[in-house]
Amino acid sequence: MGKTSLSINLAHAFARAGANTLLVDADPQGSVGLSLTRQSRLLNGFYDFLADPSLNVLGVCLTMVQADLAESREVAASLRQLLPPELVFQTQIPRDPLFVRASACGLPVGVLEEGAGALAVFDSLRAEIDAKLEHLERQRYSFGK
Repeated sequence: MGKTSLSINLAHAFARAGANTLLVDADPQGSVGLSLTRQSRLLNGFYDFLADPSLNVLGVCLTMVQADLAESREVAASLRQLLPPELVFQTQIPRDPLFVRASACGLPVGVLEEGAGALAVFDSLRAEIDAKLEHLERQRYSFGK
C-alpha cells in the first residue's frame, strides 16, 4: 500500500476516534505535492518544514508486508533490526488487494463492506501513535516543571 492510501486510512482511523483530522497530500508524485515544492514557489511551505533539521520523527510504519512471502518477512525483520526499536511501529500494514479496490473507489478501506479487518489494523496504528504522542506530552510537561 502506498503513502497516500496509508495516509487516507490513518486519517480515517483518527477521525473515527473523534480527532479533528487534517490530511495534507504533500506527495511529490502528486499534483498537490508538486505545488508545494521549493522549486514551484518562493514562499516557505510544507517542503521547507520537512527539510528543517529540527524535525522529529514519531515513527516508521512498515507497509505492503506480505506475511506469506519469506522475502517480505525478511525485509521487515531487517528493518526492525536496523532501526531503533522505539522508532518502528509494531503495527504493520499488510499488502492486500482490498486497498487497491478502496483506492479505486476513492474511499478509506474501512468503509468497504469487507474492510473490517483492515479497519482494525489502522485502529491499532492510530492507538500506537496516540500512545507515543501522549508519552511525548508527558515528557514535555515533566521537563517544564
